[in-house]
Amino acid sequence: MNLLRWLLIIWILLLSGCVPDEFDDLKKFVNESGQGMRGVISAPPKLTPYVPFTYTNPDKLPDPFMPRIRAPKGQPSKNIANAPPPHPHEELEDFPLDSLKMVGYVYIHHTANAVIRSPDGKIHHVHIGNYMGQNLGKIISITEDGIKLKEWILDSTTGSGQVRYTTLHMVQK
Repeated sequence: MNLLRWLLIIWILLLSGCVPDEFDDLKKFVNESGQGMRGVISAPPKLTPYVPFTYTNPDKLPDPFMPRIRAPKGQPSKNIANAPPPHPHEELEDFPLDSLKMVGYVYIHHTANAVIRSPDGKIHHVHIGNYMGQNLGKIISITEDGIKLKEWILDSTTGSGQVRYTTLHMVQK
């Protein structure tokens, strides 16, 4: 019986040596996949030397490191060409124009009035001649479709101003 056991063990060992390796293709793939895969680093870009900017007329340009002095609320800057005359500060001048919404139109005593909702939720009635927005926007006309404003915009680089016409349209629900 002992001999039979030894023969069986020898026979199993001989057969196990004849079984092909089931992971040969995987081993071959791993060995071959890394060939020719060397990383290539491109050359760094050419550096151009820094050329400092020279101010041609520094006396006429504002100092960029000094704080700009803004005119008091409701008062035009002295540098703005054709700026409106000084006027009392109005509540709607505290808000950016794009945050104000025209929500209504009322015609009272032959005068067009607009109903404005400010970002704080308050309702305001305005007419031609009132100011709104943060660029000294003076209302020059009111229609059922919107409000036309004349704004004075200060160019911070040159210190001069320019006139811009803007329309605040009625909000459609």
